[in-house]
Amino acid sequence: MNRKKQRGKHAVISGIRMPQLRCTRVSESGILRRVALALCACLLFTTVFVGCGTEASDEPVDPNKLQVMASFYTMYDFAQKIGGEHVQVTCMVPSGTEPHDWEPSTKDITRMEQSDVFIYNGAGMEHWVSDVLAGLSNKKLISVEASQGVSLLRSAEEEDEPRP
Repeated sequence: MNRKKQRGKHAVISGIRMPQLRCTRVSESGILRRVALALCACLLFTTVFVGCGTEASDEPVDPNKLQVMASFYTMYDFAQKIGGEHVQVTCMVPSGTEPHDWEPSTKDITRMEQSDVFIYNGAGMEHWVSDVLAGLSNKKLISVEASQGVSLLRSAEEEDEPRP
């Protein structure tokens, strides 16, 4: 049998002294204010921490593997599947980023400088490649243009233009 006694701001139930809870009424404007504050906090949290996830991971370099830089995900996936356990592949363009508009940072160029192989699509996809490769001092870097030797299809717009 539970016995309940009132003693000040505490209730005693079966010999256990527990704080008594007070029920307060919150107005609609108070609720809206709290919801707005919670949404602002979530937005701030998302803004601050989503930016932290876009930076490429600084995976330690394995000296026993061939170091490969790939310009974007398709080239990364290609290199990873071909090289398997013998390569350590780094994708330069972060996921969710448009590869046509992306340009490498100083950190990306430094990583390219330390790589053994650089794989890129070519065919005008990475407009920055020729400038970056010309500026590298690593003359042992093997650059692989995946579209080299491939006959590209012309779009309908290009077919209407006269060939030079």
